[in-house]
Amino acid sequence: SDDLLRVPLYLDLALHAVPGTVLLLDFFLFERKYPKTYARYGGAAVAVIAGTWYGWWVEYCASFNKTCK
Repeated sequence: SDDLLRVPLYLDLALHAVPGTVLLLDFFLFERKYPKTYARYGGAAVAVIAGTWYGWWVEYCASFNKTCK
């Protein structure tokens, strides 16, 4: 559609690929090891909280774009 704004590839990569790559490198190179229980339950809790917040944020932004039904 003509109403869509296209983001240039260099900007999309700068906003998504570079931060993701740097975070992965940071995790694998510098992160200390946690006990299995921390990783299992803490990781699940963080994933649920982050996923819920992101879903809410997407719906909030969509309400401004009039894309919610």
